[in-house]
This record gives sequence, C-alpha cells and structure tokens, in this order.
Amino acid sequence: MQGISEMWTYRKRAAAAVIVAGVAALTGALSAHASGSIECHALDGAEVSVTLTLGALPVTPVLHVRALLGPVAWTTVPGEEAERWSLAQSFVDERWRAVDLVDEQSLRQLASLRLLRTEESAEVHQYGYLQLHGRAVHPIVCIGP
Repeated sequence: MQGISEMWTYRKRAAAAVIVAGVAALTGALSAHASGSIECHALDGAEVSVTLTLGALPVTPVLHVRALLGPVAWTTVPGEEAERWSLAQSFVDERWRAVDLVDEQSLRQLASLRLLRTEESAEVHQYGYLQLHGRAVHPIVCIGP
C-alpha cells in the first residue's frame, strides 16, 4: 500500500507543477504583448490626460487607451470601472500615431487622437491633438516611446 500512496502523492505534485508552470507561462505571454506606454496631457489647461498601452506586434499597435476627461474616466480595458469606449483602429509608425475610439456598439465615433513623433539628439517629442467628437479639441504633448 505504501507504494500506491507514494505514487498518488507524486502524481498530485506533478499535476500541481504543471499547473504552476502553465500559469507562469500564460502570465509571461500576456505581459510580453505590451511594449510600453505613452502618457499625454493637454496643453490648453484642460483637465485632460490620455495613456496609450502599446502592443509589441504590428497588428495590434495600441492595446488599450485610458483617459481622464475632467472628472470622468474612460477606458478600453475590460473590467475597469470607468466609462466605456472601444478601440476602432490604431496606426503607429516611427513618425505618426493615430487612434480612433467609438462607443461599445461601434455606432458613434467618440474620440480621435493624432500624434506627430519626432526625434532629435536622442530626445523624442510627440505633439498632436485629442478630438472629443461633438465636444472639444485639445492640443496635447506626450511622453513615451
């Protein structure tokens, strides 16, 4: 009987090790998709800030967008407590960044972000605008890759 009990304990430990390894691999894979973030704020004195989480793959240049528009928080991140918008499209290259945000049903465009990126003497500068459709346009400056 001792042999069966030891074998059962070994199998339970092996199964637990596989589960732990799987969770670690999944966590690493999920975090590997993000390559950095861009932090933006309004230049016109408005209480507006935007954070873009960038993807590591060309097919997903922007993973998530979070914004604080005055006292109201907006997000594309599932499960976060904020007003919801959806990422309609995003384009990122070495000079230009463009992001369009829509309502959750993709019926109305809510916001557009356009950034021009330039690099000089190892300094990166990003300027552009955040257009809140039907409400306002804010000039912005951003820090990030």
